Amino acid sequence: MFTLILALVGCGLFTTAEGKWEGTCTSSGYSINAVLDISDDKGGDLTGDFTLSGSGNMLTMSGDGTRDGTSIDMDLPLSQSGYTLDTTFTGEMDGDTLTGTWGYSASGYSASVPCELTRN
Repeated sequence: MFTLILALVGCGLFTTAEGKWEGTCTSSGYSINAVLDISDDKGGDLTGDFTLSGSGNMLTMSGDGTRDGTSIDMDLPLSQSGYTLDTTFTGEMDGDTLTGTWGYSASGYSASVPCELTRN
């Protein structure tokens, strides 16, 4: 029985993405502060806010997503000045570390920015 419990924990069945994850996203040698605040219903459904800040600017995106074991995938639309930019965050949790990518696309252009976050 103990072996079964260890196997279930190891495969991410009892993993939660709940919490405030803080770190940086880096592109072209420039790092920006990132905070991903997630609520996890423990059934795989997520809600959260993703905030990027630096150089006196701040963007906050709110949205929903899913967790499958240790993998998370969130849709985080950014609405500003009547325009909506489709953004996403996908990542893989390893304990209290979340390694992922913030991505966006608009008008045929898309980009992916790597992020490294730690749960506080």
